[in-house]
Amino acid sequence: MQGLFQGLSLSLAEKGFWISDDLVPPDVCKALLKAAQEKFREDEFRRARVGKGLKKKRVENIRKDQIYWVEDWAAPPFSFYAALLEELRLEGRRELYLPLKRFEGHLAHYETGAFYVRHVDRHQIEPHRLLSTVLYLNDVSSGGELLLYKGQKPLLTLKPKQGRFIVFNSELPHEVVRTEEPRWTLTCWMRDDVL
Repeated sequence: MQGLFQGLSLSLAEKGFWISDDLVPPDVCKALLKAAQEKFREDEFRRARVGKGLKKKRVENIRKDQIYWVEDWAAPPFSFYAALLEELRLEGRRELYLPLKRFEGHLAHYETGAFYVRHVDRHQIEPHRLLSTVLYLNDVSSGGELLLYKGQKPLLTLKPKQGRFIVFNSELPHEVVRTEEPRWTLTCWMRDDVL
């Protein structure tokens, strides 16, 4: 798997993000999408909440997605993707000197009309998320774009496309624009703490 993240360090240092459309094979994306849709049909997704710990609550004017936290990364089809994330973690340690110790992640489903307002992934109280990643599991023709910000201006507008992968600094403000059709992702974070 070496060489998969060519240009990652320079792109993260200069722009704050790195994108690839061919990092994850199409069959893996399709298997992950199928697994996500099965978990959704089995009612294993939950409405996403905001906040930390006991203060977490649902606030539908901030975010309207539904999520399923991945616990078993060794199970197919998550195992292939977990190996990629582990390689990314090691690359971040080697090339960016980031103290990345583990990753976590969830499947996310945005129904038509869902969104997530501008926010950062690196919390002030528990600032352990250093890098954020998103893998798009399906194409979305209208809405659902990821906007990354630098100051008040958008730095990047990224359209959902199956297999598209982005990694960005977790302190970058970003949002998910209201989607006009279902949007499925696998969203993960590289952290500097241990369980």
